[in-house]
Amino acid sequence: MTAQERPNLTPELLASLLEALPARMKKRLDGAPTTAEGWTWSVQDAAISVATDGEEKVTLHPKESLIADLSQVQCTCLLSPKCFHAAAVLSVLPVALPGAAGASNEAPAALASADAGATESLSPSEIAVGEAAFAIGADVLAAGFAATSALRTATLLRVSFEARKLGVPAIEGALLRVFVALRQRASDDPDFRLSDATRDLAELLTLAQRLRRGDATAVGIARNVYHAYGSARLTGLCCEPILVGGQAGVVTHFSDGKRLFSAGDVMPGSAERAVAAYDAPLRFGEVSLPQREACRQGLVFAAAKVAANGRLGAGKEVVVASTKADAAVRDALFAEPLANQLARAATAAGQGLVFLDGVFAENAAGRPVFVAHFFLDPRERATTNVGDATVTVGVRVAIDDPRFAFRENLSLLAKNVVQTRLIARLEPGTEAMVVPLALVSGSVLRVPEGTDDDGVSQAPKLFPFDEEEKSIVNLAFDRVRHARFPRPAVDVDPAASAPAAPSLAAEAPTHGDPLMPLRRRLERYALAGRGSLPASAHEALRKDAAHLDGAFLRGGAALLTALFAAAGGHDRRAAAERFVAATAYLYAAEGTFAKAAWLAELALKN
Repeated sequence: MTAQERPNLTPELLASLLEALPARMKKRLDGAPTTAEGWTWSVQDAAISVATDGEEKVTLHPKESLIADLSQVQCTCLLSPKCFHAAAVLSVLPVALPGAAGASNEAPAALASADAGATESLSPSEIAVGEAAFAIGADVLAAGFAATSALRTATLLRVSFEARKLGVPAIEGALLRVFVALRQRASDDPDFRLSDATRDLAELLTLAQRLRRGDATAVGIARNVYHAYGSARLTGLCCEPILVGGQAGVVTHFSDGKRLFSAGDVMPGSAERAVAAYDAPLRFGEVSLPQREACRQGLVFAAAKVAANGRLGAGKEVVVASTKADAAVRDALFAEPLANQLARAATAAGQGLVFLDGVFAENAAGRPVFVAHFFLDPRERATTNVGDATVTVGVRVAIDDPRFAFRENLSLLAKNVVQTRLIARLEPGTEAMVVPLALVSGSVLRVPEGTDDDGVSQAPKLFPFDEEEKSIVNLAFDRVRHARFPRPAVDVDPAASAPAAPSLAAEAPTHGDPLMPLRRRLERYALAGRGSLPASAHEALRKDAAHLDGAFLRGGAALLTALFAAAGGHDRRAAAERFVAATAYLYAAEGTFAKAAWLAELALKN
């Protein structure tokens, strides 16, 4: 049987089994956490049989594709069921992370946010779970993602279960995201990204620190609170795949031309679930639309329910009808000045989205970039569609998995120098960088002739939308075929051809990354723990701190030095507190640098 056909496992059961194992078995499992992947899995009636590389056989009896009790696990060895064989099998099963039903358009608990919870004082139990979460987070940090033991993993799951019982969803979600990252690292999962795992661990420690200090806003909310919004006429924008923290699905974005809204189907699962969710229905009252259609249509609400973050409610009291998309709504978003878009994207209501006119091209290294076109004075857009400013933006694949069309589409668009309108998500960092989400038809700004001479000479092509796409191409799901861009039937003499269109700046931003020494040290610390900062690294770390200081990042230099001093001691909590401070500085500085990078590109080129 395939890995996707295996039953789910409750985190509580995995935690209790791992904690009950003898020390020698825990050590053996830590040394080979994916041993059971090499064993023989088969289905016999309603049971799943796993033959080890010896004579033992583990049998699972799932109920509705779930293993929730140790009585559902049997092994032929004498130590069953608290044996290495059973633990090895259960350790490779997908964990059933708590999630909300897709029909509710809700985000699952593992994606729960803080800063929106109750404001009353915390109970001693809630403060205690904050203490426990900080302690296990500090232990994971000390060991690193590469060496966290089965016992620590079990403790992390147990604390997440306590957080769920107490109704502290922000901590529960943070713990589960770290758990997923630990499993990905242990199994060499290609979805593991050290930068994301570092951010997840930093968020866990930050939330736990706030909670143990009595900050009630760190409790978070598991489900959005919806308020009556009245009538609204929304137009679909795009579909965005979600594959993070063990959660998978699709979120569809909408707008009325002024504000952004969203609804989605996100539940525990893998990449297969995210792909399938593109055709899963979104339900609003009595209306049900597959997400691939909802992003291309309009919704007219007589009585909408909306959460503070723009999430649309789906209860029976919602009154809505589907209609045609309004192109003017999309046009209004693309006409908004760049500075306004960056400011909005940084807020929860902005959902991190930007709306860009421009051209896909390849930089000198052959990598895709997007050359965005703007007006320095937005009022000029009313009289011309020729922009007077450009920003060359780096692009990143959101999910580098062949089941999604991201990489294939971006490569094809860049090679063919395609001109289009792009919906993208801002990417954290010190340079202008986005994750492209969708192409949108409409009047695209053109770059004026003679304003740029350091790019490619090939004339850009307007993207050819077909009737089925209805003006939207979701880059994760809709595969763009090579036939869209046919080659000439005969060779054309370049000298005899018509004059080329204006050349395009096709180089990615190269202003350098002054935060790299701090980011690199923090990510290495998250991966390898205290072992990444030995005493012998003092001179190299001193040079990193000097580099930061020379870039006028004196706060970062001081925090890195303090982290090194704490990591050399025996107080894991003190080291974790320094890590929290250093990551907070890093992420705040990245946001500032990213916004400045966009505006600096405009200033340098114009």
